[in-house]
Amino acid sequence: WLIELKKFIRFAESKSINVLITNPLPEFPIIYDRNNFSNCGNDWYNLPFNKCHPEKKDISYNKDFYHNQKGIYKNFNNDLKLLEIRFSNFKVVDLFDTLCKSNSCNYSIDNEDLYKDHNHISKISSWKYVGPKIMKYINSFEQQN
Repeated sequence: WLIELKKFIRFAESKSINVLITNPLPEFPIIYDRNNFSNCGNDWYNLPFNKCHPEKKDISYNKDFYHNQKGIYKNFNNDLKLLEIRFSNFKVVDLFDTLCKSNSCNYSIDNEDLYKDHNHISKISSWKYVGPKIMKYINSFEQQN
């Protein structure tokens, strides 16, 4: 993936195109266990996650689960940071810290689900948190040009 991304960034650079990419968002592996879901039918359109909602709204993971030495995103994020340093037309939008306040990543905040399944954000997240952050980055690119 890294080699292909570098090729893409170089191509975009040759056309004076800026590239935005988001860092990985939190995933909630406990949700893979379908026992944590209610309203989850056996119909094809419910498999595996698109129509299911976790019963527990207090699902939370410490940020270290994602970013420490054995964190699932450690190498990925390091590679993205190096690309951002190397290419002036490449920016990483940090949505992880936008969705994970303090030291934890929560599935829900104030009874609003931030995710619609184990790793896809909800409409609330996209409108309230993700969209404004991405627009901020787009505007910063425009100001540079």
